[in-house]
Amino acid sequence: MESIEVIIQQQQLAGKLFGGFFGLEVEQHRVLTNGKLSRHPYPAAFSSRRHNPYLKTDFCDNMFELAAPPVQGATAAVQNLKYLQQIVNGHLAADERIWPLSIMAPLSADDLAFATTFNTRQWMADYHDYLGAKYGIARELMAGVHVNFSLHRDLIAALFAASGQSDLAAFKNHLYFRLAQGFVAHRWLFTYLFGASPVLANPLKGMPDNLAFPVRSLRSSDFGYTNLPSETITYSSLGAQLDQLKRFVAEGKFYSLHEFYGPVRLKSRGANLDDLIAHGTERLEFRAFDLDPLSRAGISNDTLNFLEVFLAYWLVADQGADI
Repeated sequence: MESIEVIIQQQQLAGKLFGGFFGLEVEQHRVLTNGKLSRHPYPAAFSSRRHNPYLKTDFCDNMFELAAPPVQGATAAVQNLKYLQQIVNGHLAADERIWPLSIMAPLSADDLAFATTFNTRQWMADYHDYLGAKYGIARELMAGVHVNFSLHRDLIAALFAASGQSDLAAFKNHLYFRLAQGFVAHRWLFTYLFGASPVLANPLKGMPDNLAFPVRSLRSSDFGYTNLPSETITYSSLGAQLDQLKRFVAEGKFYSLHEFYGPVRLKSRGANLDDLIAHGTERLEFRAFDLDPLSRAGISNDTLNFLEVFLAYWLVADQGADI
């Protein structure tokens, strides 16, 4: 197969190369004007969190999880998220505010104990308790943005046709995993540019006492939103990653596949690894972004545009460009 860059030029696919789709998920805490975690219940107007596709909660009920549907381009994606945030803001109590940072302000022992029990998602109770015990409450309270990204379908179709391969699912897995490897290899760059959790507010499980602050991103560190160092999942190859995930779940090291806290995950139509093999990757879920306190949405158009440019470069770069 010719290089991807040549195919894009010959078929005039540059517009499709920068025509990806973004779906944003953001975690944000409700806090009281006195600085404590909000004690107000989850707004009844939002209906069931188990079935509402857009408005949910995460570790505790004051920790909103907003999921904006995928749209083409960074501007529309951020606007979608702002629509959801506007709905949420309209249902806050008079003494509630949305905390704009990934790291909470210093919390009292009472607040941390409250966060441990303020979870009315009974269907997630066992997983909630498991995470709190394994990683610590302060670690589970870290918030951030998950960026779901998919390439334009016409671009994938053109590259697949030119590849001469017959297995579309395997082709998409190879294509998307290479993008994931590129992001992981250059995660330091994204942390340097967009890291925004520089200080420690609440004690983290396993954190050394002599760590000097500020840092670029505590959430992106070994003590932040990641698996334990002894349970780090490989990105050396897709096969090795899938084998390791299956083994960790089977051995009980991971509660389920949801516990894979890598910086980027491959997502398919279904929820298990067999679906990924059978149907191929539908999108990448980037999980290494702090909340941007300078953006009302928690993430900016510029961040998403930079991510898309980086992925486009990695797709056509010389290293392993043939599929």
